[in-house]
Amino acid sequence: MRLLHSSPLKNVESLYATSYLFELVKDAHLLPDSLGDMIRRIGMDRNTMISFMKSMMKDDRYLAVDLTHAL
Repeated sequence: MRLLHSSPLKNVESLYATSYLFELVKDAHLLPDSLGDMIRRIGMDRNTMISFMKSMMKDDRYLAVDLTHAL
């Protein structure tokens, strides 16, 4: 939701409720505090992030990621 709408965390729950994602993922925890905790935990687990990004790579050279609107 944040990537599609560039909205703050406080708006994610209402955007989710009116999206098709609501039909696909019924038990999403989207309160701003829950989302903030999740983003914080992801940011603290660098090894898992590196492993995930490496799994997206086709070879061992480079991977470009644009996170301009992620935060």
